[in-house]
Parts: sequence; C-alpha cells; structure tokens
Amino acid sequence: MKRSLFALFAILLLLCSCGNSGKLSTDAKFYGSLGIHNKGENVEITNGGAVVATIEDAKLARAKRSVDGKTAVIAINKSGLEEYERGFDGYSLFYFRNELIHIADGVHDFILSDNGDSVSYTANTDYEAMLRNLANISAGDFDSHETVLADLYVWNSGISTFIDKNSYLPGMEFSPDGKDFYYNPKFDDGENVTFDWYCYNGGEPVLAAKDTNIRWVSNNRELLYISTGEGYFIQKGLDGERIKLPEEINYFDFTFNADNSQLLLTADSGLYISADGSEPKLVSDRFSHFIVPNLKYVWKSDSKPVIDDFRGQYYLSETSIYKINDDFSVSEIVRGINNAFMSGDGETITFIGDDDTLATLHLNDDMQITEIDNDIDFENGRHHIIFSYDRKTIYYTADDNTKLYVLKNGKSKLLDWVIGDDEIDELFIYDNDKLYYTKGDIKTLYRTDGVTIRKIHTFPDNIAVVTTVFGALEVHIYDDYYYSFDGLNFTHYE
Repeated sequence: MKRSLFALFAILLLLCSCGNSGKLSTDAKFYGSLGIHNKGENVEITNGGAVVATIEDAKLARAKRSVDGKTAVIAINKSGLEEYERGFDGYSLFYFRNELIHIADGVHDFILSDNGDSVSYTANTDYEAMLRNLANISAGDFDSHETVLADLYVWNSGISTFIDKNSYLPGMEFSPDGKDFYYNPKFDDGENVTFDWYCYNGGEPVLAAKDTNIRWVSNNRELLYISTGEGYFIQKGLDGERIKLPEEINYFDFTFNADNSQLLLTADSGLYISADGSEPKLVSDRFSHFIVPNLKYVWKSDSKPVIDDFRGQYYLSETSIYKINDDFSVSEIVRGINNAFMSGDGETITFIGDDDTLATLHLNDDMQITEIDNDIDFENGRHHIIFSYDRKTIYYTADDNTKLYVLKNGKSKLLDWVIGDDEIDELFIYDNDKLYYTKGDIKTLYRTDGVTIRKIHTFPDNIAVVTTVFGALEVHIYDDYYYSFDGLNFTHYE
C-alpha cells in the first residue's frame, strides 16, 4: 500500500453528533420513465419498451414528466399550424398516469407538479391580439400594445377549476405535493407589469408575495424562495418575514430536498445550509455533488438526486468528503481526494487520492479506510470510474479518458482505447452489470462484460447527452429520444 495514502487521508474525523437519519427517496426499485414520441402520424407514450397509449392524428408539441417519471402531461398539435400563424387556436392537452385523459383544448402554456398530481394551464388565449402586437412591433410601433389575456385553470383528479383571467404567460409554480398553486397574473397596461403573486388552495386565491418573483416553494405554504431587485430571500409563509440570502448566489446555486424544506446554497464564499426557513449557516468551503448510489435515486432534470432528508448524506467538496449531521452541521470525513463514488448498496464510498491511490471508506461506526489492491495508474489525467452493482468489478478510464480498463480481483486490464482527440465517456452500469460507454465525437455506444466489447449504436452528431434516467438508458438528441429497452436494441422515434 502506498504510505502516502494515509498521509493524505488520515484526517478521519469520527463523528459524535452525526446520526444516520438520512434515507433514500425511493424504495430502491428501478423506475421506468415514460417516453413520449412522434411515431408516424401519431404520438406514442411508451414505458419499458411497450406502447401504453396512442394519440392519433397528432404531432407532439411539448411534454412534461413528474419527477419519478411515471406521470406525463402532453401538449399535441392537431391543426398543423405554428403558434404564431393566423388560425392557430392552441394545443390539446392530455394527462397520462396509467391511463390517457384529455384535459382541455385551446391550451397555450402548462406546468405539472413534481409529484404529478396537479396541472395548471392557460387556455382561450387571444391569439389575434398577440398577432397584432407582433405586427406593430415589426412595423416599429411600440406604443400600440394590447394586453394578451387567457384563462388560468388548475386541474386535479379529472376536474379543471377556473382560477382567474390573466396574461397568457403568467408565472406559475406548484408546491412539491401539488396542493398549493402560486401564480403571478402579470397584468400590464402597456407600460407596467405587476409582480404580485397569489396562492390558490381550493378557495379564493390569496396574496402570497408582493413585488417579487417566486422561484420555489415548500409544502403547506410555509416557505417561499423568492428573488427581487435586491437579491434572493426566504419568505416565511404568505406575505411573511423575509430572510436575505448571500449576495453572490444565482439561480443555479440552489439545491433542495424533496419537499423544498431544506436548502443547500453553493455561494462563492462556501456552502450554506438552511432547514425549515432558518438563517443559512456557512458549513464548509465548497460543494461539488452528493455521493449517492445513482440507480437507487430518482434524478431531476437538472442532474440532482431527489433526497428526502439531507441529514446523514455524504457530499464531495473540492478535496474532501463531508457528512451532514443531524443538526445540519457537517463533519469532514476524508481529506485529500479528487473523486469519490458510492457503492450500489450504499455501504461504502470508494475514492481516488491525490496520488492516484484507490481506497474504500466503510460507512459504519468505525469509518474504516482500506486500500483496494490494484495496479491502477490514472496517468495524471482526467478520468471516470464506476462500480458494478456487487462492487466486485471496477471500470475506469485513464490518460485523459483515452483508455478504458476493467479492474477485477486486484488486476486491471486494458479494454479499449482511442487515438487522437476522441475520448471515452458517459460510463453506465446497466443490464445485469454490463458496462455501457460512448466514445468519439460522433458518439458510438458500446457494451462490455469486462471480457468482450460489443458495438451497440452510432448516433447522429447532434447528440446532447447519454444518461440513465430512472434506471433506464436514455439518449437525448435535443428534443428527440433513443431508448434502450432490452440493453441491446434502440428504437428511434422521430
């Protein structure tokens, strides 16, 4: 064992106040994400490779899925006209959760709550007024402005409820449980737009926040995360006390737990934590990402895991692993590392040291560190590393991601390599411990069992990302999708 391992990592700070109350946000089942695709003249909804619903004679316009991927709202276009063409009268809106339900016609905009229970949408938009505004602007007439109105609805359990007549593009936000709906009418007289938000919860809408923009909310109307010209704030309750957040943050610095009651802020000055609306507390220097077993979590579209409770969770800073304690303080567990990965069972974290040593941290009372017997040489470049579900096999890249290795029984073997500027990237374990990876500028997907390699598919050069979504392999081609249903074959939807 390289002695420098403990020289670098020997700051193992055993915890006295760090219980293990954190829990997985799912029951560790692999989720199947709904696919929504144009197929010929129809729109198909698929799950696990099977077509579960079809909307005939339609073209997909937009779709939104719930966080767990099991519910979708689909806007389809039957007219063949574009939104800003004369004669366009809106989209037809459908809801799918085990069965297909038609919500409304003439829809312009819509949102879906995180849990998939509730939908809000605008309908009956005055498109003629919209076209007149566009024509006036094109002619250089900025004074002849009309307010474009639409009807605002909330749909739940098969019933649409009219809320208000608003601007056709109101601000809209649901609480994570879908029970509270917040909206900003954005009425204007050609010069002024109001920034007052209201909350609907089954009765008359009530004022929620004045002169602001609501970004996120928690359940039970308890916390509103808002922004104004003076920065970001936590507002307690409807039109309640506001707590100023650090000056240097922006929209992308917020990470929430599942019900938005806990907040991590990654500011320039360090990582802040706020729980239940408390004053944010600086706890460590930086935050890179949570260290979690990927396929046991549902992942949001911003590539963040849905975590019920931050307490008991581990995260990677720039060079350290930290644990969030029961009182939302943090404890540094291991220092002097450059990457870390959690096993599929959540019982160990394997990390790479600054000197390229590989070791495992056992997440038990003793927090023991043991070296993994290996002959890995990361060759001082960028790299990826991933474990099989049973932790017996490690796949990793080295030499600036140009070489792919497999490590088993303490011995590593070169599996694949590329020449030139291409790289091996996007490593995923899927389909009974098979490794999938892509390489090349024109990305090609391969599969290996650690012995043989099989070429699966070559994608167009406009590929956006290959990823695992809800435990399924998904390839995004901008707004289109490829799905791997059986681990070998892809079905292409235009």
